[in-house]
Amino acid sequence: MYSLTRKHKLLITLTGLALGALGMHAGAQDAYPNRPITLVAAFAAGGGTDVIARYVAQELSKELGQTVVVTNVPGAAGVIGTQQVARAKPDGYTLLLGAQSTAGTVPAMRLKMPFDPIKDLMPIVYLMSQPNVFVVNPALGVKTMADFVKLAKTRPGVMNYSTSGVGSWGHFATEQLFADLGIKLTHVPYTGTNEALLAVVKGDVQALFSSIPVAIPHLNNSAIVPLGVSSSTRVPFLPGVPPLADLVPGYNMGPWNGIWGPANMPDNVVEALVRASRKMLNNESMRKFAEDKGSTLINMSRDEFIRFIDKDAESWRKMVVTAGIERM
Repeated sequence: MYSLTRKHKLLITLTGLALGALGMHAGAQDAYPNRPITLVAAFAAGGGTDVIARYVAQELSKELGQTVVVTNVPGAAGVIGTQQVARAKPDGYTLLLGAQSTAGTVPAMRLKMPFDPIKDLMPIVYLMSQPNVFVVNPALGVKTMADFVKLAKTRPGVMNYSTSGVGSWGHFATEQLFADLGIKLTHVPYTGTNEALLAVVKGDVQALFSSIPVAIPHLNNSAIVPLGVSSSTRVPFLPGVPPLADLVPGYNMGPWNGIWGPANMPDNVVEALVRASRKMLNNESMRKFAEDKGSTLINMSRDEFIRFIDKDAESWRKMVVTAGIERM
């Protein structure tokens, strides 16, 4: 009969412990998520991205079976909130509801970034794109974009426009539009879309691109005047507002949103997030939300999202040059 030596018994015991530890590790991975997830909205509360973040958190919570809590970390066109996520522990419990500024407009604008948007962030899913509406203060007395252009040309260096920050989508889109129209206005950056829009309502600045959901209450009160939408066609919520492409052929721009996490998240976590996000995008409630906000859901694969980010970033880098935006 074979008899186990003390050495053999110790080896078996250690092997059993190791296998047990591996089992526990695998179980812990399979359990994701087992506590609340923080979704950082890198823009101010009340803006278009914040509205999307809160609905996405609600729907993603259902798919993941765990609470998703939105935290607003505004500032520097999304840089501050994005940096917080880039430096977070890569365990899937800190995510970013970002925009085109995350890896596109801001890196194109800045000579130096506090993080690398490609190396320090991991794309999860593209959510949606949405046209914006170009609005002005009623005191200008203009009703069309053509009238606005004529007025701007008579007041060089006098009129101004607001955005949610230097390097934001609004900054790039407006400068590109003005370059195409041959006019120049002074840029006045704010910390969020809401503040930038209120500045136009109060007459502190004359114009801006606003997300449609944020603009609609002020449009209904005639506190601002819509001159054009940034898409190539009219949008259902503003059927009477022409596309800016009518005046600038080929003009078709709109901000977009997606979800990122810190780089180096485990594969099982990424897979769980992608799976839940794709299911969320196929929900009727999510489709209705996007439709009500004048947005378009884009259900692309994660690989397609990564390729899209690269292409989008390149287009913003070129726009910096063509629009004459000074890098900082």
